[in-house]
Amino acid sequence: MIEKIINREISIGIEKMYIELTQRCNLNCKHCYNSSGGNSKEDIPFENVKELVMFCKKEGLISIALSGGEALLHPEIDKIMDFINEQNISIYLLTNGTILDKDKVGLLLKYMPEIQISLDGPDEESNDAIRGHGAYKRTIEFIKLLKSMNYGNKININTVLNKYNINNYDEIMDVAKNLGVKYVSFSILTFAGRAADNDLEIDHKVSQTAINHINDELQFKRDIFCKGLQVGHRCSMNFARDNKIYVQPKITAKGDVFPCQMHNDPIFNLGNIYDQPINNIISGEKTRNYLLLSQLRKKFISSCINCRFDVFCEKGCLAKAYSDNKNIFSQDGSCRYYKKEFINALSQKEAAL
Repeated sequence: MIEKIINREISIGIEKMYIELTQRCNLNCKHCYNSSGGNSKEDIPFENVKELVMFCKKEGLISIALSGGEALLHPEIDKIMDFINEQNISIYLLTNGTILDKDKVGLLLKYMPEIQISLDGPDEESNDAIRGHGAYKRTIEFIKLLKSMNYGNKININTVLNKYNINNYDEIMDVAKNLGVKYVSFSILTFAGRAADNDLEIDHKVSQTAINHINDELQFKRDIFCKGLQVGHRCSMNFARDNKIYVQPKITAKGDVFPCQMHNDPIFNLGNIYDQPINNIISGEKTRNYLLLSQLRKKFISSCINCRFDVFCEKGCLAKAYSDNKNIFSQDGSCRYYKKEFINALSQKEAAL
């Protein structure tokens, strides 16, 4: 693989695109990984969004994720959603669920995109400790409003685990059920932006207990689909399919391009859409060098050298390893779950013999 990347025998494509349309936000969350809100009014202009959308269409994408800041506060959000719809591409919208403006709600009802709504606690105390006073009530009102207008089962509640809500995951599932929301997901805190400046970290043992419960029990509740915590050992950027490696670019409100949503540090910046076309960035040397680095990383994690599962494991997430440890040649913190996955797979094969 390393030789093929260096010799350009492998091409580069995209399988997802995540566009942070704006850094405008009506909240000032303590765990915001890109420090949105405040006085920031950085937006990607509509014409540049169009270029990104057309590139996605050419690459065969059927869905694009729109985020911020708060995506609904982009001054041209209506034109953006209109254009994406015209290209027969669906929208996955990430929102804090506190924008109750009738025009914004009308725009959602017009296109009915899948929506991920942030809710970081089952009550005002836990949620508003992170998101600010009044956020919980507005988010609940927002969800109830959409449900009353027959928005259907296209709403997903997402909770970022932190010290304020680490013991409340069951209650969050109950809130979703009471609201008629069928999908819930949990995320692991990314220590970047304001999250790096606030005391939000969870004790390791407590965190492991929570992840165990979410992945081993909550995922199997039949009344609500819980996506659990993504701890798979494989990343699309770690292997090739049909002689092509697929990246999952994130474009920030400043136009910077990163290999995936998890990356925030400038050292992983692949380029800027205001300086060169997105297709040149994706196929460029910086992207190819990043993919080469992700392959080299797998060979030089010292703690993996004597592991009996080394031959099976793709070594997890480079971005998370760097975010947590500032060292790409380290484990990403999910090793225990990889081993469990391998043991389960081996047990199933043994049972089938």
